Amino acid sequence: MKKAFTIMEVLVAIFIFVVILGIVVVDYGKAQKINEFRLIALDLEDSIRFTQTLSITGQKVNEEIPDNGYGIVFRKQNDDFIIYGDNIIYIEDQAFLGFMEGDDDTDLIYSQTDFGSHVGFANPAFICNVRDESEVGYYEQEFELLDVNFSMPKGLLSFVVNGEKNEDILSCTIFLSSARAKGKWLINIISGSGKIWSKFLNN
Repeated sequence: MKKAFTIMEVLVAIFIFVVILGIVVVDYGKAQKINEFRLIALDLEDSIRFTQTLSITGQKVNEEIPDNGYGIVFRKQNDDFIIYGDNIIYIEDQAFLGFMEGDDDTDLIYSQTDFGSHVGFANPAFICNVRDESEVGYYEQEFELLDVNFSMPKGLLSFVVNGEKNEDILSCTIFLSSARAKGKWLINIISGSGKIWSKFLNN
């Protein structure tokens, strides 16, 4: 004759099942939020590569080919990025490159992307390695705005600071954070080739 389960045994089994189910649901929700975060980071990477492609192919914006290739500017204050055709602006015979804030319509805006309510640039948002004469060969510098330019027709990458290409900036890292997922996405951009790599820091 088989021994029947007691009420206590049944309750213990139900409790264990509920605990395991709860752990699985929590882990799934966490993984889903990280994956959503990852997709936004990948979209940003794709936008950088797309900007380089625009410079290599010489695509027109509003029926114009820009003077100085194409750029993509990341703005911490707005939590957005803009792909634009870089037209040179002359002020008192001095040439200015890169994205110009304000109402000036000289730059050709290709697209503007907002991250949304739960994803934005972290603090710090942009850290660049700048060449110097030290033993390491560079120092780190934070920026509030990161302006990336791709020249035509080869699509070579350089960073624009104060209206000029800064050839001393070797690479820059973009830091993204999310209100729904712990950790940060790091996206590193290398001057010249425009090589990009990224990784997730779970901390």
